[in-house]
Amino acid sequence: MSQAERRHERLAVRLSLIISRLVAGETLIMQKLAAEFGVSVRTLRRDFRERLTYLDLEFRDGQCRLLSGSRQRELAV
Repeated sequence: MSQAERRHERLAVRLSLIISRLVAGETLIMQKLAAEFGVSVRTLRRDFRERLTYLDLEFRDGQCRLLSGSRQRELAV
């Protein structure tokens, strides 16, 4: 597997885990999430801004959560 393929695979895994956790109702702490995935908080912010922009998210004090009345949660369940 090429380096680009590995990078894309890591991105896909990271995004799918983030979405799964948000839909499950977790509040994500950006610093811990960055450490878990071995990326910077800046990378996570880019993920949310560019790749997960369609989700109804709330960011506060370094944390992120899916808003409780979000249509995405209703569709995922």
